[in-house]
Amino acid sequence: MHPFSTATAATAVFLLSALPAHAQVTDAPAAFEVCEEPNILQTLCDPTATTFSLNSTNVYFPLIPGTLNVLAGPEGPLPTINNTEAAAGGGGRMRVLLRRGSRRRLQDDDGDGREEIIQLERRVLNETEEVMGVETFIIETREYTDGTLTELKRGFYVEAADGTVCYMGEDATEYDDSGAVVVEDSWRAGEAGALPGIAMPAMPQKGDVFLEEFVPGESMYTGRVAFVEVEATIAGETITNQAIKIVEMDALEGCVEEEPKFYAPEIGLIMQDRLVLHDRS
Repeated sequence: MHPFSTATAATAVFLLSALPAHAQVTDAPAAFEVCEEPNILQTLCDPTATTFSLNSTNVYFPLIPGTLNVLAGPEGPLPTINNTEAAAGGGGRMRVLLRRGSRRRLQDDDGDGREEIIQLERRVLNETEEVMGVETFIIETREYTDGTLTELKRGFYVEAADGTVCYMGEDATEYDDSGAVVVEDSWRAGEAGALPGIAMPAMPQKGDVFLEEFVPGESMYTGRVAFVEVEATIAGETITNQAIKIVEMDALEGCVEEEPKFYAPEIGLIMQDRLVLHDRS
């Protein structure tokens, strides 16, 4: 959950209580900073306050084992995003400007005048992981740079009783060009003060704010639903007029809005940074 940042306005920082008194999270801080005050409470993903299911009902974040979404860039047609609310108000058609960002390594790192090609393969595995006593799905994301595996992530997600998709932890490994491990990182909700996060609200509405990821000293991500009813056209084909746009901010990075993510019903993630959905199976 660490896409590159772009220069947008920072927002105020709020101080929130970490968890209600009954929550079973070890070493949780008494309070923490977030970029915007959530209106969707983190307790929706608290294992001591709700129940979970391996059934998938959230249309914007489907958890169907075996499904694969492939995103790629920067080559290929750019998507056109049209906000129907803005168009109705005279705002016209809005095109997303996809910028380079060092966090995604889309610049000319090798000095050969050619942008590197990034591909993400995002698959829901046919296996589960237990976190805080909850059985979760594993989404494995493989990132390739010019065909070489550069990052492998295993994120742990589960749907709460109301349809909220909860983010319970992650294992991440980065590799150099030779395949040697250069960075390994891991976190689990309930350990060392880390909290369960919200990956997707049950019924996302424009203006919804939620805690996505809280790992003390590493990340304090807040998500906000910026637009709903977004028309998404990729390679000349309109794939939906009901996409949603989510922006993310990290309190540890000055609450700068990062490149948005777009999600489509029954598909899930269709655009992240400059990477656009190219294939799904």
